[in-house]
Amino acid sequence: MTADGNRRFDTGPGQPHRLGSIATGEGVDFAVFSAHATAIDLCLFSPDGKRELARLPMRYREGDIWHLRVAGVRTDAAYGFRAYGPYAPEVGHRFNPNKLLIDPYARRFSGDVRWSDVLMGYKVGAARADLSFDARDSAFAVPKSLVTKPLATLTDALHTPWRDTRNRSSMKL
Repeated sequence: MTADGNRRFDTGPGQPHRLGSIATGEGVDFAVFSAHATAIDLCLFSPDGKRELARLPMRYREGDIWHLRVAGVRTDAAYGFRAYGPYAPEVGHRFNPNKLLIDPYARRFSGDVRWSDVLMGYKVGAARADLSFDARDSAFAVPKSLVTKPLATLTDALHTPWRDTRNRSSMKL
């Protein structure tokens, strides 16, 4: 545990070639695309999605893919991202690390959207309208992405005998 009560996780570079969360024998690889972010944090949550357990910087980047391997994370773990970068709405950049982002590559989610103006990156009703900046944390109102088992790969499918192509149970999932 860290001084603030968060659990400590061992991290490493992971693999950037499969986007989303991919469970491996060594933990979970997380990878997400962003061409303009200056940093991205992976946020791990309690199973009920209510408490943030850890905020881990995704320190590794290849091109526009940010990636990280986290040991000790299991299937069904709840997570989200926080992206840092320019807040320049006039040119289309609205990075706001106070807003939890779902994984655009996730295949499962937990929880529902709790509609609130805290979901907006700007202060609703402010004089500057959507050019303002809202510093409130939105995590309580955002569904959490869930780590899932990897799907069968194309290689697995190519090694499936023709007679078994109609029977999905023969494919490794």
